[in-house]
Amino acid sequence: MDLNGTSEQEAMEKHILGKQPMKRLLEPFEVGVTAVFLASEGANAITGTSLNVSGGMLA
Repeated sequence: MDLNGTSEQEAMEKHILGKQPMKRLLEPFEVGVTAVFLASEGANAITGTSLNVSGGMLA
């Protein structure tokens, strides 16, 4: 803990969430449903591109 009573984990989460427009971390299933979509016929027109599944997180 630091002087403010914040653990290193809490400080890292606060830092990460400060860059995250959704103000929450993604859940693993959210990445999974994206992968399932890309493997489905609904994604037939998506070719040769990168799909950023980050919830809008800035680098």
